[in-house]
Amino acid sequence: GGRAKPNAAAGPFSTPVMWPFSSRPQSPTAQLAPAAARYAVIDSELTGLDTRRDAIVSLGGMRIAEGRIVLADRFYEEVQPTSALTAASIVLHGITPEDVRGRPGIGAILEDFSAFCATDILVGHFIEIDLGFLRAAYAKAGLPPIANPALDTWPLYDWLSSRTPNDDGPG
Repeated sequence: GGRAKPNAAAGPFSTPVMWPFSSRPQSPTAQLAPAAARYAVIDSELTGLDTRRDAIVSLGGMRIAEGRIVLADRFYEEVQPTSALTAASIVLHGITPEDVRGRPGIGAILEDFSAFCATDILVGHFIEIDLGFLRAAYAKAGLPPIANPALDTWPLYDWLSSRTPNDDGPG
């Protein structure tokens, strides 16, 4: 079809970049000023946290470009999970079996998600959880793995939440 193909070649993004940059190998994107980079802030809802038995229920993203949130450029799909929704997961995300009945499986939306993310830096809270489920879904669909650099907001949150009013910053 006319849809963009997923990231077929890892290119310069074969090693994800996690915050803080100094603790891991860097991609060329890490050298960009934050406002010059494009970001896809992503999140998934899941039936649980075990990639071997749980599944993605929804996948969403929004774009940040030129230092601004681009409200018109977003992605959101609910999918039919391959494992049952549990009461605990429904309480967390509010997505019910009725909401996903008749929806496509995750494999059917991955090419569109890849096109949305393109070569953007992926941003998420505990993003390694999202990436673990995405890696499994891409592999199961026979698609090349998502290879975008990634930033996890957890370390920033952890640092900010541990600061005291008189703290001058890190170090």
